[in-house]
Amino acid sequence: MEKDEAITTAVETIRAFYTAIVAGDVETMVGLMSPEIEWISVVDFNIQSRGPDEVMKKVFVPLMQEWESFSPSPSEFLVDGSTVVSLGRFSCVHRATMKRADLAYAHVWDVRDGKIERHRQYIDTLALDQIRRF
Repeated sequence: MEKDEAITTAVETIRAFYTAIVAGDVETMVGLMSPEIEWISVVDFNIQSRGPDEVMKKVFVPLMQEWESFSPSPSEFLVDGSTVVSLGRFSCVHRATMKRADLAYAHVWDVRDGKIERHRQYIDTLALDQIRRF
């Protein structure tokens, strides 16, 4: 397989995932997830089990329902082997309150063989709650 056809490093996998989120490319998002992906979030998603279907149904569908123009913008990647820490900002508008969010985040990703095995999210939940309040 040629290099441009294959994702070869952990950071390339994560960059491709962010690009797919912004593009709304569900097929690519799901394709980059391990069948046993574990998604750990500080936001109130009701994730009961593992796998891409669970992540899409319990994270991304509610996220898109609650937020308009959702766009993560990673600005820095720290890599240690197959673990990638992404630092960046979420920019979006809350659909109910119409308040604009611009929140810093840290994501910790574990990647194996070009597939995301685990995602851990860290975000300012106080600022998030203030945006959600009328």
